[in-house]
Amino acid sequence: MTHRVALVAAALAAALLLTGCTEVKSIGEEAGIDLALTGLTTALDEQHGVTLNSATSMDADYRFAVTVMIDRAEVTADNRDAIIHAVEETLAGGAFGSATRWFSIGTDAEPYYSQNIFGLETLTTDLEYWHAVEDVVGDVSFSVSEPEGDGPFTRIRSIQKSSPMDYGALASVSLDSTALDSWGSPGVGAQGTLPSAEIAAALAAVTEIVPFYQYSDGAQPPAVDLMWSGLTNTSSWTLHSSGPADLATDPEASSDWPVAVEVISLLIAAGVADSHFSFFNDATAGGIVHLGECDAEISAGPPDTELFDSLRAAGVALPAGSAPGWCSAG
Repeated sequence: MTHRVALVAAALAAALLLTGCTEVKSIGEEAGIDLALTGLTTALDEQHGVTLNSATSMDADYRFAVTVMIDRAEVTADNRDAIIHAVEETLAGGAFGSATRWFSIGTDAEPYYSQNIFGLETLTTDLEYWHAVEDVVGDVSFSVSEPEGDGPFTRIRSIQKSSPMDYGALASVSLDSTALDSWGSPGVGAQGTLPSAEIAAALAAVTEIVPFYQYSDGAQPPAVDLMWSGLTNTSSWTLHSSGPADLATDPEASSDWPVAVEVISLLIAAGVADSHFSFFNDATAGGIVHLGECDAEISAGPPDTELFDSLRAAGVALPAGSAPGWCSAG
């Protein structure tokens, strides 16, 4: 791991929730907040590896940012625990009353970790996970949010990388069963669990033929993207076509049709099942085919049937039970 500077223990934004619309914080209460923040920055300055520390008021509504720059290579587990303890102790103090308190962490000027006070007790777990992820795939952005409604997960963790991510390497990083994780990189999105071994193998094979589709960069098709759901163990593959052909009525007229046939054949050869394959371009909405049996209702329109029939006419050996359209279970 390269020696780099990380922005840690930051953006403590205390957006104070007032009990009445006209209530104003007293000078004493404001002074108490300032004193608590000053005490926090003093405590953090005493930690080995801290290179910069400041506390500033963000606006007139008593929002404050506490920023600490550390040299990650110099911060030990004991340092990390002391930083977390200092933040926890300050945020739990009476100076902030019923404030909504935010905590974020970042590398350089970009945040890599942010969360509400609701999950502060998981900070150590999440920092260790962030470190483990970066050890195998490099720099990522990392945010934590609170799930809506009741469910098995205590928080949602989002791991994003601006360049292609080695999902196979990520398999070596242990997951936290109480968090719902999602990963994103150019051309690939995954949630719940990492893509299965079959999906990873298919992805590696497909991207030897076509590149990942990158929405933000306007990557030129033909290119592929994949969405993986570990909650249902299903995948959805889309081949973006470069040609102007009307894929809804005549997918075979596309100059990328041979690529579509090769890509779906690779998916089938890799054992990908209970998945969707779409063939789209910017001009027209193309068709969708479900690979394998669908145990729920399947919705199909004319473009889906056209794609399905064209694939069979091209000699593609679709898995048993395959059908045109979208399977609602996947």
